[in-house]
Amino acid sequence: MTSIRTYEGEIRICTRCGQPAFLGGISERTGEWWLHFTEQYDGVHCNRFPLAGPVRKIPWDFKSRQHVKERYPDLRPRR
Repeated sequence: MTSIRTYEGEIRICTRCGQPAFLGGISERTGEWWLHFTEQYDGVHCNRFPLAGPVRKIPWDFKSRQHVKERYPDLRPRR
């Protein structure tokens, strides 16, 4: 999966859970599909996880995006 800390593409917000999502791919049949980030693995309770629900584009300020990337909690299970 993809980390929010290293991802450089567009980030949108999943309208089902309010968490960041990234473009996973584009299909001729289904259109765009968006995914949640690796850090959200065990902490985001989205009924479509690992897919994101409908997404909303928001105007990211550079500083706010950097803040999210640096401080987003890593919720993956520890072993």
